[in-house]
Amino acid sequence: MLAAALHRQEFLREWQDGAVEGLALGVLILIAIVLAARNITVSYQRAETLRQDAENARDVARGQSFRQQVLSALGEHALETDDQQSFLDRLAESARLATGADYASIVRTESAGQQMSVVSSSGWPEDAFAGVFLPAGRGSHTGYAIETRSTIVCDDFATEDRFVWHEAVRRQGIRSGIAVPIISENRDVTICLHVLKICPNGFHSDDVYFMESIAHLL
Repeated sequence: MLAAALHRQEFLREWQDGAVEGLALGVLILIAIVLAARNITVSYQRAETLRQDAENARDVARGQSFRQQVLSALGEHALETDDQQSFLDRLAESARLATGADYASIVRTESAGQQMSVVSSSGWPEDAFAGVFLPAGRGSHTGYAIETRSTIVCDDFATEDRFVWHEAVRRQGIRSGIAVPIISENRDVTICLHVLKICPNGFHSDDVYFMESIAHLL
């Protein structure tokens, strides 16, 4: 019986040792699987990032090509037409489409610069500015651009403190915009080109450069 007991203890010890080794092997295999899965995930994320970067680069290239075409077409139209209103309408529409804006307009100072009127627009309802005069100076985005004689980019009208968030803009849910004053040959500033989006931070440096480029056509 003693021999049998010893044999049973030896068997149990060997079984326990084998179980521990099997468990350790299982843990190692599980760790290897987890690491492999993690590497696959990281590799996928890197590949997805590279793909997205490439797609963004293609979008930028397509956008630049389209804007160059718009500039060329506007330049040709300016030389071919004597109809100033037709050119202003086309300019406003081109500015909206090329920047992806929701609205665009061209305003002109009236009454010795005390107020402004919209002379062309794109994206706005037809009667949006009927009988409406915009305040000059700090009373509006375009007024402030004309007053400072510089391009004014607004990332969010809701937090803007340089000028007043005009009611016509507020009603449309507009949050960001670019205003580019047109400086004439005699250094007067009476016209401003304006694009707007309903989202905050809607414009980038390329949009500003394009807006300033087409402004030179006026």
